[in-house]
Amino acid sequence: MVTATQCVMDRLAAFYFWKDRQALDQAIAVARAHPIDLDAVRRWSQAEGQDVAFDEFARSYQLS
Repeated sequence: MVTATQCVMDRLAAFYFWKDRQALDQAIAVARAHPIDLDAVRRWSQAEGQDVAFDEFARSYQLS
């Protein structure tokens, strides 16, 4: 079983590395529906060199 945070990270990986916009939408939907550890997602995103893409996710997520 995966946590909501891990699910968001999985969907963001598809967005980050394959430019899958639908995966970004899915990550946002999961994050809005379930509590996630946003700091963990941020740290992971930074480690993957995806700061700018994470910012896009975070802006969309926090606009809810």
